[in-house]
Amino acid sequence: MTNNEKYYKAMDEMVEPDVSIGDIRVTFEYVGEGLSGDYTGEEDDVPLMRFYTWKKEYVDEPNIGTEHPDWEWGEVEDGSYCTRIPVDTPNDVLNEMALIILDRMIEAIENDDVRGTGEELSWIDETWLKV
Repeated sequence: MTNNEKYYKAMDEMVEPDVSIGDIRVTFEYVGEGLSGDYTGEEDDVPLMRFYTWKKEYVDEPNIGTEHPDWEWGEVEDGSYCTRIPVDTPNDVLNEMALIILDRMIEAIENDDVRGTGEELSWIDETWLKV
């Protein structure tokens, strides 16, 4: 099986993580990115996952609480980056990595450092998991 076949099979079997704590959420998605920009399909390229950070925002009325149906998930500015996580990463590992990113992005939002933290997290790979 070639790398391309392996990656396309992994994409079909992947369950893209979607984790949240309170009003902050992190999702992963494969959007066509590779090691040097767009995934080329060349044998030395690797399709990589992108993470997105979301925060609940009110739609109609202020002061109604984030569990109200008029609240929706809005994308956090500068909260989306391509990672070093290949699409063939096992689903349980993807979920663990999403939880790491979620914890870090919650802290980043609180400290008004979304861009800096997001840029650092763009380098996340399996070596970030606790052994």
